[in-house]
This record gives sequence, structure tokens and C-alpha cells, in this order.
Amino acid sequence: MASKKIAVIGGGIFGLEIATALMGAGHKVTLFEKENGVMLKTTSNNQNRLHLGLHYPRDMKTARQSRFGFDKFIKKYPGSVRTGFTNYYAVSSESTQTSTEAFVEFAKTAEIPIMPISPNGARDCGFNVELIDSLWACKEAVVDIEVYRKLALKAAVSVNLPIMLSTEISSANFDGRLWTLNSNGVDKGSFEFIVRATYGQDRMTINVTPENPIVYEFQQTLVFEVSSKAKLFGLTVVDGDFVTILPRGFSGNFLIYSPLPSVLNRYVGESVPRSWNFDDQHMIESSFKKVSERAVMYAPVLGEISLTNVLTAIRALQPFVSKTDQRVSFHTNPYPNFYDIQSGKIDHAIEIAESLCALLPA
Repeated sequence: MASKKIAVIGGGIFGLEIATALMGAGHKVTLFEKENGVMLKTTSNNQNRLHLGLHYPRDMKTARQSRFGFDKFIKKYPGSVRTGFTNYYAVSSESTQTSTEAFVEFAKTAEIPIMPISPNGARDCGFNVELIDSLWACKEAVVDIEVYRKLALKAAVSVNLPIMLSTEISSANFDGRLWTLNSNGVDKGSFEFIVRATYGQDRMTINVTPENPIVYEFQQTLVFEVSSKAKLFGLTVVDGDFVTILPRGFSGNFLIYSPLPSVLNRYVGESVPRSWNFDDQHMIESSFKKVSERAVMYAPVLGEISLTNVLTAIRALQPFVSKTDQRVSFHTNPYPNFYDIQSGKIDHAIEIAESLCALLPA
């Protein structure tokens, strides 16, 4: 098979991983990113969790994709992964969608090792045992995004991947054989294939009607970085609107997040509402108050916490999956020779890059 000329649009985790893999496979690839650097938006501003799959007890497909992706990610980028802390999952004692019995059966079926912690052990950890039905230790990790960015860029440089920064693709036109890209009136070349990893957050016009328009559930989200005198640990309370507490990469701080209070707005559609911004300080302060109170309620060991940073992001999720909370990653083919990426979790990126290399052999 001959090498192909491919444009990858979007320089987040998935876009950079895919472009590097395709270039390494022998294709002629150019990566276009509208920001002045790669992995600067949602990539940087998330919970930095490297998923084993335990967060998704209602969706085995997401759990298994995460578990396999976890191993792939650690093998490829071990220097970016922090594992030297104790990480726990707790099943809430109230309003949970998954019981302790169901969680244990799920972990067994998904082949994810967990270790039970007794109520006395949970109390010794500094957790509120009145709110926890069961507690389990696991080997989930976190990713230091800054370290990961450097390693991913090093991999891109090693295959001589051209990265066009500060270049927002505004239109893509297909003539039946090639795609021609334009950036605000400037021709950016013609390509045999397009891979788009922008998740509805571009403003690109396309001269072809899609067979199946992609619809996302967009969430305007906040993750709070806080300082605490507590020894670093991880705690995720499932399964519902509870709380996640994790170390932020290799720093000494924590990240805290709650599914409902951390989300300022939701919208289902093909693109992000233009009116969305993060200028409302009252909403941000209100969100932090709710999330921080919830974090300390479940983990009193945190003690007094201080806000050090607010991480803002717009997430693009599969819509209408609240029953299972599915977060799988995959690619679709809405136009000829054009692939759209649906991003689920950080540790799925390598698998998706490998699948595109198999789909487009050089």
C-alpha cells in the first residue's frame, strides 16, 4: 500500500497521538492546531486520572477499553504516570446506582483487582464511614500532563511530524478525490484523508453533507486544584453525583471534582454554543463551595483546603448515555475519506491511533 497524505485537525491528546502514529507508519501527515501549543485545552484541564475502568460499573465496554488502555499508556509513557500514592474507590451508602455487591461483581468480571478496606481501615484513612458503604484500594494512577506533553512532543519530533500551530482550519472542501483545507482565507493544502479530533469545538465549514451528523453532549466544566496538609491520596465515590479527589500529577496538590456542581452548563448539539465562557465568577465560587464542602465531607482528612487554581474545560461526551454513563472512544466516517474522533478517556488514545493505522495501511 502507498503512503497517504493525511491532515489531522486538533492537537489534543488524541490528535497528537494519532498524527504521530500515522507519521510513524509511513504516511505524510500534517497536524493542525488552532492554539499556540499542543494539549493546552481540555487535555490539560481535567482530572488527570489514568483509568483502570472502575469509574464505570454500569458500562463494561468503557471499563475494558480503559483497562487495556491503562496498560498501553503506562508502557509507552511511564515517566508521566504517578503511581506512588494510595488510591481508593468507595461505594456510597446512599443514592448510589451501583451497590457494593454489584461493584464487586463488576470488578471481577472486568478483571480489575481491588482490595477491601475494613470500616476501621476507612476510618484510619480519615474518611467519613457514615457516608461509605464499602471502601476498596486499587492501582489506578494519575498522569502529569506537563510531563506527558513533553514526552508526546518528543515522540512527534522523532518521526518528523509537521505541526502547524496557531492555525485554525475554517473550511474543508472535497472534490471527489482530495480534501482542500483553508485557514481564514489561506490555502493549507490538499489531502487524501482527514482525521478530525476537535469534538465539535471547531467552526469548520464542509462542502459535503454528512451521512450521520455527529451530536455531542457538551459540558462546561470546572476542576479545582487545592492545597491541603493531608498526605496525597485518591478517593472516588461511586456511583452517582458524589466526588473525586486525586493528586494533580507530580505536584503536592489535589484536584477535586463533583459531577453536578462542577458542570456549569450542558448542551446537546453539533457544536459548542458561542455564548459559553468562564467569566461568571459568582458561578465559579458557588461551584467551588459545593465541591469543596463535598470533598471534605467524604474525606475529613483533607482538613482545611485552599483553592490554588481553577481548571476550565468544555467536554464533548456521547449524548443520551446517562443510564450507563458510557465513555468509550471510537472513530466515525461521516464524510468520504474523513474520520471524526470521539474521545472517551486519556488512556484510550493509543488504541484509537493504532486502529486508524490499521484502517489506513501505508
